[in-house]
Amino acid sequence: MFKIYLFFFGAIFLRSLLVPQVIYDVQFRDIGEQPIAMSAFSGKKILVRTFDARAPDIHQIRLLDSITLIYQSALSVIAIPVSDFSSPLSDSILKNKLIDSAGVHFIVSASGKGQKANGDLQQPLVKWLTHRDLSHHFDTDITQGWQLFLASETGIHYVEFSLPVTNDILNAALIQTVNDPN
Repeated sequence: MFKIYLFFFGAIFLRSLLVPQVIYDVQFRDIGEQPIAMSAFSGKKILVRTFDARAPDIHQIRLLDSITLIYQSALSVIAIPVSDFSSPLSDSILKNKLIDSAGVHFIVSASGKGQKANGDLQQPLVKWLTHRDLSHHFDTDITQGWQLFLASETGIHYVEFSLPVTNDILNAALIQTVNDPN
């Protein structure tokens, strides 16, 4: 009987290593060092936008903020400053620019590495979004100071924009995303 239990629990453990991690298991810190658990966003679509931690585009930040306010009942927005492309501003300076001065209504994570080459130093949410073995969908990398990702309210990563996205394209994608029942 002991062998059966050992086999059963061993099979569950091995399965847990093979099943892709879900987005709701991801945790990270925001720019104010507060813990963020992605499980808090279960049931809402999630828009994730990376940006260069050296030079945040205030126009794009304001666009994200307006999107947050327009779609707040159906969409959560998270911005991630990545430090791969230039010498980053400190989190305290970024916090002052984005949260204190611009008064954004979305989550800004602590700065982190975006590219896969950084291994365990890669920001946890970016790591989930860029690794097929975690998201079970895309296998990509952060190739520029900004990229945009969308995940469904069930935690499925299903859209990535790595080309310049105009406001019209983004708005059309968001309208479709927010109105899509899945």
